[in-house]
Amino acid sequence: MQRNLLASALASLLALAGCSGTLTQEEASAPAAKVFPAVKTIMNSRKVPPPVPEYLALMKTDAAGMFSFAQESGAFDLLRQMPVSNGPVSNWMSRGGTIFSFRQGMLVATRGLGDDTMEADASQTLALVTARRNGRAKRFVAHLDGNNHIVQSTFLCDVKNEGPNALAQGTGTVQTTYMTETCYGSDYSFLNLYWIGSQGRILQSRQFTGTLVGLVTFRSLDQPTVQRLTDQLAARLGTTAQ
Repeated sequence: MQRNLLASALASLLALAGCSGTLTQEEASAPAAKVFPAVKTIMNSRKVPPPVPEYLALMKTDAAGMFSFAQESGAFDLLRQMPVSNGPVSNWMSRGGTIFSFRQGMLVATRGLGDDTMEADASQTLALVTARRNGRAKRFVAHLDGNNHIVQSTFLCDVKNEGPNALAQGTGTVQTTYMTETCYGSDYSFLNLYWIGSQGRILQSRQFTGTLVGLVTFRSLDQPTVQRLTDQLAARLGTTAQ
């Protein structure tokens, strides 16, 4: 029974993650009621390892939260925003201490994944995506290889406006523009997905993090949902989030 519940939960999450290149309207507008119970099901069906001390400290604050879901491994997490930022770049920590850095919702660096992105210039893509325009962009990425050396890579990316798409939010939906970014490099290619709100803000995305972890979906959460998930995690750990 638990196996079936977990499979159903993952199916709901995968629909929101956009595992195929193109999402149907039904997939992208899956009711929020199917999403967060799915998170709860996964939390209750797996042993929760203790978070790193820095994350435990964030649990006791009102730090913003973001849901993440790794497509290949099926791992999920509740990221919390760290108090230290690098100018326009915000830093978010996972329970295990992995750090994801975003510029206006665009992933520009990671720490703790192995083949980390040390730095990325995705400004051309960001400009197109937030303006909801078609175009071609270059990505410049400095990442670690298997020998822990920094390698510089350039990707040529085609950005496309795929049209309107409803995204589950709260008990209803919000209208977004569904954008795709197909990037080609000398060694590999990848497809990023973005759901853009009416103000040009990235509300949800599926972004390539590197060859080890692959594609990860990121979703902004409202504070009541963050607190609810934090309380659930604290209860599992036998601690308090207050």
